[in-house]
Amino acid sequence: MTAHVDGDTVVVDIGGATERVRLLGIDTPELFSDGGPECGAIQAAEFTARSVPVGTSVELHRDVVPRDHYGRLLAVVTPTGLDQSLNAALLQHGWAQRLVIPPNGKYDDALTRAEREARTDRRGIWSLCVGAAER
Repeated sequence: MTAHVDGDTVVVDIGGATERVRLLGIDTPELFSDGGPECGAIQAAEFTARSVPVGTSVELHRDVVPRDHYGRLLAVVTPTGLDQSLNAALLQHGWAQRLVIPPNGKYDDALTRAEREARTDRRGIWSLCVGAAER
């Protein structure tokens, strides 16, 4: 991991090339929106930075579509040696919600369980942000 952009975008080094990676299957509140950070955006970005500090080795797990329309790699990001991905951790702690864009869907079951747990326990955005429960 070489940098953090926001809650759901990080920068990694792959064989000497720097790549922006969009966390697959999730969406965190926007840090850089026109009206300022959305509810929970700062917390999501801080969670990402704490969970996978710069210098951490990570594994990227891809699905069908390799890149988004901004050219970022799409991947589930797991710190080397850990069982839980950053994607699932953000959902489980309530700092993200599911974002399914077919044909990607390989990791949907695990990510859906993590989000359901956070919603049920009203963690993160599910308690902090007005209207989040209706999403």
